[in-house]
Order: sequence, then C-alpha cells, then structure tokens
Amino acid sequence: MIRVHLSLSASQASYVPESLQVIKLGGFEMRTKTTLGLLWGMIFAIINATGAYSQATKTGTLAGTVVDAQSKEPLPGATVLVVGTNNGTATNLEGRYVINGIESGRVKIKFTYVGYKDKEAEVFIKPGVINKLDVALEESAISGKEVIVTAQRQGQQQAITQQLTSNTIVNIVSPDRIMQNPDANAAEAIGRLPGISLIRSGGEGQNIVIRGLDPSYTVIELNGIQLPSNSVDTRTINISGLSEYVLGGISVFKSITPDMEANSVAGAVNLTLARASDRPTLSVIAEPGYNHQKDYFGNYILNAIASQRFFGGKLGIKLDIDAERTNRGAQTLGAGYLVNSNVTGGLGMEQVLLNNVSLNNISNIKEKQGGSLVIDWRFSSLSSLTFYNFFSASGAQYAEFTKEYQPFYYNYYDATLDNSGKNLLYNGSLQGENRIGPISLDYGISYSQVHNYDPWNKNWQFRWLTVPYPAQYTTNDSLATLTPQDYVNANLDSGSVSILQSIALWHMGYTSSDVFQKNSEGYLNAKLSFNLTSDVSGYLKVGFEYKGTHRTVNYYSADQPYTSYKYAQRDSNFSWLTVSTASPQPAAYGFVSGSVNNFLSGKYNFGWNVDFSKLDDYWNWWNVFSNKVIEGDSVIKTVGGNLYIGFVPDFYQSSIHNQDVTEDYYAGYLMSEIDLGEVVSFVPGARYEKLTDDLIGYQVYNLEQTYSLYIPRTQINASRSDEFILPNFHLKVKPLDWLAFQAAYTKTLGRPSYQQIVPDIYIDNSSSTGTYQAGNPNLKPEQWSNYDLQVAVFGNEVGLFSVDWFYKEVKDKIWTRTYTRIPTDPVIPNFGANALVNVTETVNHNHLVYVRGVEVEWQTNFWYLPKPFSYFTLNLNYTFLNSETQYPAQRLFTVVTIDSVTHRPKATPMRVDSTVSGRMLNQPNGIGNASLGFEWKGLNLWVSYQYNGDILTSWTNQPELRGRQSAYRRWDMQATLQLPVKGLKLRCDVANINNAQQVSSLVSGPRPTYIESYGWTSDFGVMYNF
Repeated sequence: MIRVHLSLSASQASYVPESLQVIKLGGFEMRTKTTLGLLWGMIFAIINATGAYSQATKTGTLAGTVVDAQSKEPLPGATVLVVGTNNGTATNLEGRYVINGIESGRVKIKFTYVGYKDKEAEVFIKPGVINKLDVALEESAISGKEVIVTAQRQGQQQAITQQLTSNTIVNIVSPDRIMQNPDANAAEAIGRLPGISLIRSGGEGQNIVIRGLDPSYTVIELNGIQLPSNSVDTRTINISGLSEYVLGGISVFKSITPDMEANSVAGAVNLTLARASDRPTLSVIAEPGYNHQKDYFGNYILNAIASQRFFGGKLGIKLDIDAERTNRGAQTLGAGYLVNSNVTGGLGMEQVLLNNVSLNNISNIKEKQGGSLVIDWRFSSLSSLTFYNFFSASGAQYAEFTKEYQPFYYNYYDATLDNSGKNLLYNGSLQGENRIGPISLDYGISYSQVHNYDPWNKNWQFRWLTVPYPAQYTTNDSLATLTPQDYVNANLDSGSVSILQSIALWHMGYTSSDVFQKNSEGYLNAKLSFNLTSDVSGYLKVGFEYKGTHRTVNYYSADQPYTSYKYAQRDSNFSWLTVSTASPQPAAYGFVSGSVNNFLSGKYNFGWNVDFSKLDDYWNWWNVFSNKVIEGDSVIKTVGGNLYIGFVPDFYQSSIHNQDVTEDYYAGYLMSEIDLGEVVSFVPGARYEKLTDDLIGYQVYNLEQTYSLYIPRTQINASRSDEFILPNFHLKVKPLDWLAFQAAYTKTLGRPSYQQIVPDIYIDNSSSTGTYQAGNPNLKPEQWSNYDLQVAVFGNEVGLFSVDWFYKEVKDKIWTRTYTRIPTDPVIPNFGANALVNVTETVNHNHLVYVRGVEVEWQTNFWYLPKPFSYFTLNLNYTFLNSETQYPAQRLFTVVTIDSVTHRPKATPMRVDSTVSGRMLNQPNGIGNASLGFEWKGLNLWVSYQYNGDILTSWTNQPELRGRQSAYRRWDMQATLQLPVKGLKLRCDVANINNAQQVSSLVSGPRPTYIESYGWTSDFGVMYNF
C-alpha cells in the first residue's frame, strides 16, 4: 500500500529555507531519540534481568570454546550436540557455543567440524548454573600418513563449515582467505564468490553485482548494520574505499530469512569486524607497490592490527589501522555510432556509421585510510556487550585529458582535474547478547554517517575550429567501414606549433557535489529455544527494528563559454599565454606539456598532452577575477553570463540531482526453526516493513536567454509511505552424513532510488521541441518472488561440492521511459496543447521480468593425496545466468492527410508505444572463478583466475546500436614466504598479470565502443605477526 502527499510552495529559493531545515531535521532527531531511548531502557532491563534469572530449574547450561588442537585458533561453525537428543548449536565466529535446557546429570557432547575428527566428551551438568567444556579438535588423517596442517586448509574448512551450518544459502570468505588474495579492496575479495561479478573502474572493483542484478538490489552491512549510501542518486554504496585488511570475515546471503532487511533482492553482504581473541596479537604489513602502465612506484600498503584482553579476559580491545595509495590510472577509448537513416523506425537493420571517437588518458592516484576499534566486555559466557567503531576516508588526485574526433565537426579537447574530493564513512554500534534461561536476546543501537563531497571538479575544453579530416574520411561509405583506430590515426592534428596556435580554449567550468547521509538504528531480537522431544527441537524468534535516515544532496554545475584573453594578458603571471589564431581566446600552445606515447599498446596516436598546473592556475585566476568584478557590480550578478563573467549554471545538472530526504523505517518479524532430529530443519516466518518519506525537490525552468548566475527554482514538498508483509520459508534436509538439500522461498523488495522519488521537475521550453523530466513520489517498490534449491555433497576428502538453482521474478518493476509527447497526448503543464515534448518519467510496469541461473561450486583440499599433491588447495565456481526484461520502445512517424476545411495537406505526428524483450543490463551470461593454492614449508602461494562472460551494457530502440562488453579474463597471484625470524614473512602480490582489458562493442558488429586498459600492478613487502 502506497500513500503520497504532494505540495508546491510559491516561494522562489536557491536553497531550502533555514526555518524549514530546523523543522525537518529537528523532527528527524526527535523521532530518532524517542525510539532509541526506548531501546536503551529495554537494554538495561535485559542486563538486569540476566542477573536476576532464577536458579530454581532442573536443567543446566553448557558453554565453552572449540579450537584447533595444534594452532589453538577458534573453529567457527562447529556443530555441538547433546548425544541422544536434538539439542545443539553451532559455534560463533570466535569458536564459542552455548546450549541451554540440558537435563541435569552426566551427558555426552558430540563435536563435529568438516575436515576434523569427530569428538565426544562426557560432562556432568549441574542444574541452574553455567557448566564449562572447552574442546580441541584434531584434523582428519589417513592411518599411517602424516597430517599436513596448512593455513589454506583451515581457512577453507572454516568457510565450508559455516556455510553448511547456516539455515540459509550463504557464501563465506574466511579471515585467512581475505588476507591471501591480491585484492584491492573489500569488493574484490567478495568478487571471487559464486555468482558475483564487479563493476570496475581503473581495474578496481567499485560495486557488487550478485547474480547479475544491479548493485542497488544488494544490501551492504557492517556487523549487521546497513551502511548509508554515498551515491548521488541511488541507495547503493561504493565500497572501493573499504580496505579488506580491517575485516574479520565476509558473508554473502543469497536467500534471506525474516530477521534480515527485505530490500535484498540479489542478496545481503555482511562485513564483520572481529573482537579481540583470547591471545595477544600484533600484525604489521608494509608493502610498496608498482603500476606497470603508468610506470609508477608510489603505491603502498601499510596496515597494523593489535589486540589484547584484560581483567581475566573480560575486557577486549582490538585496534586496526590501514593506509594505502594506488595509482588506478588508465587509458580508454570511446566510440559513438549512428544509423545512416531510420527509415524502418527501429524495425529493421540500418547502415551503422562511425560518429565520434575519444581517447582518454587518465591519472588517478587513489588514497584511503581506515581503521577500526572494537571494545567488548564479557559479563559471562551468556552475556556480552561490544562497541564497534569503523572509519574510512578515501580520495584521489584525478586528472583526465580527452581528445574527441568528429568527422563533420571540430576536434574537442577536454581536461578534468579533481584533487578535492573526499569520501568519509563512519559506523559505530553498541551491540549486546544475553541469555535468560531458554531465551536468547541480542540488541543494539548504531549511528552511521557518510559524507561524499567534491567541491571543485574543474574542467576545460579546447576546440580546433576546422574539419580535421581529408574528404575521403567523411563519406557514409567510409564511415560505415572505418575502425576507430583507422579514424584516430588519420586525424590531421599533428601537434605542430601552427595547429596548437589555432586550437582555442573555448570553455571552463566546474561541478560541485555534496552527499551527506546519516542513519540512526536500533534493534531488539529475542529467541526462545525449545525441546519438545528428543527428536523435535527448535526455536521461536521475534524482533523489531527502527532506522531513521536523513539525506541531503547538493549538486551544482557551471560553465563559462568565453574567457577573454584580453584580461589575462595584462597579468604578468601569464607571460607564456598566447592568443589563438582562430579566435580571441587563449591558444592551446601555451598549455602543452609533452606527449603521451604507446597509447593502448601503441595502436593509437594520442599525441600532445596538457600541463594541468597551468590549466589550474588559469582557472583559479579567472575565478578570483570574476568574483571581484561581480562583487563590484550588482547588475552582473543577474546578467553575468551575458557579459562572459563568472561561471553560468547548468540548470539541468544543477537541479535534477538535488535532494532532501527524511526517511523512517519500521520492521518487525516472527520466525521459527523446527528441527526433526538431525535430518530436517524447517524455517517459516514473515516480516513486516513500513517506510515513510518526507521529500523536498525543486521545479526548475530553463528559459531562453537566461544568463543569471543563480538558479530560479520553486520548492516542492512531497511525502509517501508504504508497508508490506513478506512471507519467507526455508527447508533443509540432510538424509546422509555427506548429503544435504536446501530450498527457500522468499519475498523481497526493490525500493526505488532516492532520485526516482524526489519531486524534482525540470522544464525546458526554450526550443521547438521541449524537455520535461520529473521524479515520481508515487513509485511503488518492486515486489520480487525468489526461489532457491541447493544440493550439497561434503566430507573430509571431497570438501564441499554444491549446485544451487535460483529463479526470481518481479511485480511492479520500475523502469525509466523516454518518449516524445505529441498533440494527441494529455497536455503537460507549462507546454501548449500542440507542443512536442521529450518526456522522461519513471513508472512501474507489470510485464514479465525474470532472472534465473545455476551456481556450481567446489572447495577442496588434497591433504589425503601423496606429496606434493597434498600441498594443494582448490576453489572452483561457475555460474550460468539467464534473464529477460522489458524495455520501453517508441516509433515516431508522420501521417499526411488532406484537411477537410482547407483541402490542403496536413502533417500529423504519430507515435506507437511498445515494449521489447531483452536480457538485463550488466548481467554476464557466465561467471567463473578458480583459485589454486600451494602451501609448503613456509611458502603460501595462491594463483587466481576470474572470468566474466558477455554483458549487455546499453539498450536503445535501434537494435544495431545496442552495446555489449566482451568476456573478461584476468589472472592474479599472491605469495608469502616465512623468513627465519619467527612471525616475519615476505609478501608479493601481482594483480592482472595478463594485462586484461575491458572491451565493449556494438551487438551488430565488431567495432569497439569502449576499451579500457589499466595494466598490471604489484606489491612487495613484509608482514609480521606476533
């Protein structure tokens, strides 16, 4: 059910009035404080109730830790069971377990863990108290053979065991595995799991794509707390700034349970911070690095982790500090195409002509710093309180120079410089666990904040005011066959002095963006364990959650088309500046600095490059000069653009991204797990969610002859709400010790992005065909039905082999429709009845949309084979994907009739609306990962291979212009070598060994639309563990 309220204020404003900010923000804080205050009261009541729990009971509690017999490391996910009953549990990430409701007297406890020998221990249970039993398990071995104990094997077994003991379908990355891959960030570590691909930039994973679904369908959490979005428009978070070194583990849930947020169509990723272990630890990593393409030696990784427990193990403190710098520079090519004519209106194939080619030389030195502080207090084996803190800061020194070549027009030369952007993230949470008899409680409050700001993204554009091609390169026949390589290398820009003097600086400008979002969250979960008979047990779980979100986005774009040379030539700082021979503008000659060689492996002639320091000096001078002029003449503030002073705002870009959102989220759930012996586990449940939004947007007119330095806009207020009850069922059957089946049916939601629901309206009626674009507060969330079926075979020798089939389909799918309004359509406000208007709107539809696939995974260690095969570990997975969605289509044509009154021919525009079926964007048809590990006498080596199949990258009504990305294949390597000094190791990482490129082309032919080359990188350093 959706409820929407919309209001339009009459006031003209450039910014939200201060009084309104106070009212909205104050209301958000008041609601948040009230809800979290109630949670605080409940938390203290829970802690007090734990101490007051009655001792008068006939049953007792057993608690303890399960560790590896040799390394003493905890074994998470180990199964602990009271023999002869169905009363049991699995150890947590620290190897700890608690079993309630054990009959008093002498009982046997059975411990099992994949790859280890089963163990039974006898213990006397005293009623009404916490009984202790710690156990060490030994790795499995073949009689008469030496057991090869390796870190690779232990990490793999940990992941396998956690997956098998989960009541849902999940993939695990263990802490050891995180440290054993040459991954640039947390996204890269996740990208090696089944069914997961990455959206990359500069070779680095930016966003996670699970089962081919857009990143907006995935929830990213840190210790169960959702991270706020740092995107300008969407609900997604770019986690490239998160270092993998601060993480204690990663879980990717492919099917969710009712105690998880429903906005998880693709899945939920939970990144965890570990608490201090029982033993003091100190780890230091120092690695300088190298970027092959940029021949850059300034990369580095510095990481330090320290943990200690105090007061008899009650207080734990774990500190992690990380600093990294990496050159993510790249060289890219972009090519645009058009059809010779559109006589079939998209119904037939047309001749495809090369329209433009751009070469981009990018320098992108990224820096990130992060850290975590985890403080926990163990009141007892049944009660603990943990304070998690995580901070991350990332930024870049970014410079890009682009040359765009066009057959019938000028050469364009675009430069971008951005050294000011920062992405700051903080997540803090206080989380507690308590047990009161058969009732387990976990609760928490949290505060998360993201601030992604970029105040000065500066840009320049030069133009060569001549057609830069011989006549034979501008005919349709040549443009139908020329490749981008042929076209670039035939361009007449030789970089000579005369040509550089004729190229003029035509535009300067900048964009500014500021995304700020804060989340305040509280939750409480209660689980009641029961044992009805020796074969029937389980639990009943209930909980609720509140999350308050306040989000603002301020985006501004401005440009100055003519920066007069006559002002700059009076400044002695610009003695090197010359005037263009083609226009009274600065010439490119004074801004040139060297050339770019061997572009895209030497296939393309890039030629001359720019001096960014000179461009920056000139931009800064113009900004200061303009501000002084504007301050001295109030008239120029209104008509400054007409006088070519200052920077004139881009009305469209400066309006359509701006947001002010206050959101309240309420959720509650009820679920149960019913276990029939060790064979059947059934988990039914339902989740209730309610979301309310208060939204502020703006209506902006782009009028003809508007030169104002300010944006005339009208504020629009809107509110909306929705609520859903979502059923959820999981069934797990384990008929044999080595075989398990798991099935799931879940209902999830795909919530619209912030930009889609904010009531921003953009109107441009300055030309014969107008433009109208609007957000839609009436949008409904997508409702997805998800089906999963998994078969798993496992054991000490086979490891884990699983096959997972999944199918998803959606109701109320959201799409963005662009069409041309014709006179027979309803009249759009601010346009005439006969106006032609290009309309962009976001709406729901109910056409068939589905995604389906099969994931195959095998994790194993060859410990049981003779040497040297026993030193190897193998991880393999492959995912087959298939999808179908609907794309809106239109066909415009003109019908000529004879007017019945004038008897003259009359042309009437007509439009036919339809849909076209196709696969989803950014969805590979196959995803594969292979990792082979080798560990022997202190040498730990991993070689990894990643494969992403063909991807559809763009959709258009013209089928021959649709884009696709070719299959992507990449090799990586990581190695550590133990040195004679205890705890000291050498590390070497090499990423993208095969120098893989991302290549896209048209679906209709082999000519490329995009090529990105970023070379290989390497790091070499030391790691010390105490």
